[in-house]
Amino acid sequence: GGLISGIATAIKGKKPDARVIGVQAEGASSAAPSLQQGERVVLDSVDTIADGIATRTIGEKTFQVIRERVDEVVTVSDADIAVAVMLLLERSKTLVEGAGAVSLAALLADEFDYGADETIVPTLCGGNIDINTLTTVLIRGMIETGRYLRIRTVLPDQPGALDALVSIISEQEANIYAIQHDRTSRDVSMDAAEVEIDLETRGHDHVDRLLDALESAGYEIEVLT
Repeated sequence: GGLISGIATAIKGKKPDARVIGVQAEGASSAAPSLQQGERVVLDSVDTIADGIATRTIGEKTFQVIRERVDEVVTVSDADIAVAVMLLLERSKTLVEGAGAVSLAALLADEFDYGADETIVPTLCGGNIDINTLTTVLIRGMIETGRYLRIRTVLPDQPGALDALVSIISEQEANIYAIQHDRTSRDVSMDAAEVEIDLETRGHDHVDRLLDALESAGYEIEVLT
């Protein structure tokens, strides 16, 4: 709660009628229930990609400041955070860690109301994110925006079966990242093969069209992402 306490103190000192809205990750949200109950709430556990704010409770001193100077606290999902991190990197060429992107995530997810005459200033801070976590976050962001799709289906184990499937994917203008073709899976009969395909798509509408085309051609598709 240190960052928002300092920001709220500065803003309210200059412009008392300005609204200050706090944002926490759903998997580490102790501020909102603390404000509702009038005392600090300690969570049993935390689970979020925003590790910079993954605390079980807020500080004793900062809690008092938040009660006095923060107007509202909202929460965002890890999926919302992933989308915000991805968009910042893609459009602004700015690398922001999950904890630093929660304010933009709340804005994009419409987690709070604001008027047309209000100026919204999301705070972006911190780039402390390791490459493995960043990879996971970016893929999650692509999934949430319909730009990455993983599917599974079963094909007859005969020449041309995979080519027929890939041809439909090509006709729908989806790009293939990877294919795993397994003829030894115990989950299918011995005259069939299990296929998993990772695809680059262009949004949720494109995903829907692709799945409709595959199902119309007789394929039973399981979406894995």
